[in-house]
Amino acid sequence: MRFISLKSYLILLIIIIASFCLLFTTLWVLYQSDKQTQQQTNQALNSATKQLHVQLIRVQTNFERPDNFPNLSLWQEAENYSGLCVRFIGLQDRVEQSICRGGGVTRSWPDWFDGFYRWVFRPGKAVEQALSHAGKHYGSVMVLPSVDIALDNAWQDVRKLMGLATLTIVSLSILLYFAIGYALRPGRVIVEELQKMKANEFSSRLPDFFITEWQYMGREMNQLAADLQSNLAERKALALKLVDIQEHERKFLARELHDEFGQSLAGLSAVASLITQLAEKDYPPLAKQGEKVSDITSYMMGLLRDMLIRLRPADFDELGLIDSLKAMIAGWNSQSGGKTQYQLEVIGDFSDLNDTLPVSIFRMAQECLTNIAKHSKASNALILLQRISSTAEPNVSEHILLKIEDDGIASDLTFIRRSGIGLLGLQERVDALGGTLQFKTLTPSGLAIHIEIPLFNGREVGDE
Repeated sequence: MRFISLKSYLILLIIIIASFCLLFTTLWVLYQSDKQTQQQTNQALNSATKQLHVQLIRVQTNFERPDNFPNLSLWQEAENYSGLCVRFIGLQDRVEQSICRGGGVTRSWPDWFDGFYRWVFRPGKAVEQALSHAGKHYGSVMVLPSVDIALDNAWQDVRKLMGLATLTIVSLSILLYFAIGYALRPGRVIVEELQKMKANEFSSRLPDFFITEWQYMGREMNQLAADLQSNLAERKALALKLVDIQEHERKFLARELHDEFGQSLAGLSAVASLITQLAEKDYPPLAKQGEKVSDITSYMMGLLRDMLIRLRPADFDELGLIDSLKAMIAGWNSQSGGKTQYQLEVIGDFSDLNDTLPVSIFRMAQECLTNIAKHSKASNALILLQRISSTAEPNVSEHILLKIEDDGIASDLTFIRRSGIGLLGLQERVDALGGTLQFKTLTPSGLAIHIEIPLFNGREVGDE
């Protein structure tokens, strides 16, 4: 479906309305032209009839010879009607005299106008009036208008009207084009503001407009942007608080599991080993059961270690973000058995970040690597962590870029629509930190994940 701009639509609508007005005006002009021809014909009939009445009076009073009647030359000399023929029809229905004025014209009108005018107005209709005097009937006077002259007069009137109307419509359209464009300029400003709001930019505000409707819309848009900005800030603060609470809970659970459950498993393993040693001499069957208990305890301790790594790396607080990432990369390389080569590249210093952001970066990298290991069937995976200076946004001094790339089997982004809890949690973390998350397929196959987190004048979201 093709769309048309509001300005073009209004101009087109004005031209269409003006064209209809021109059409009706043209019909009115043609009607007036035909009416004028009829009036001239009737006036000529009355004038010729009066002239003949006067001539009859002169004949009766012997001021004029009877054989001079009828004499229409007096009408021809006295009147200035063009395109009319006056005929005197005697008692025998015979034309006794006929006089015409201005009958020949050069044809300048087109055929379509000729046919239309003849079809609508039926030009050339004769008018007739009986001539009687002193109770005696002498015949009748007939006036026939010239069809060609009627057509020529009508066409000249239409040409003048069309020329003036065309000039008026063109001039009016040009003036209205600029006037409407100026009046609709706030619409473009509002669309630009909506595009910013679509990109989650709610800080800018619309200016005041001199047109009431635009001013009302702008005021409502500004209020909407302010409400959305406030709601988004509250949502980010709440999400960040939830992430922070989640990390504290994970830290607490990791500590409790390590201190309580881990120590209990260690004690259980020691007791099982002691039972095995004592039972080997006195009761060998019990020694085998002790070995089974030791195996189960070792398995549970392995599960506990994996669980503690997922909850919070044991040495994260001591090692910091970068060393923890290196340890995680080493762990993935060890687990993959050479099927996937994991690499880490770090650009910049990350030692001045507070506790929440490094842990969130680690969690996001951990989630991405987990998805690579589960789904990508990649041979290589790269994690790039970079600190980038920024001047494009106010109050944003730097960005932290976390980019994860692999050469796996991904060839499109349809998996995003059916993503599970992992990608949803990743998006929530990014939103809570005020960042952006983008997915991009690589050639010939593979996936790149770009995460950018802003640092507001050196501080991340949530710092006071």
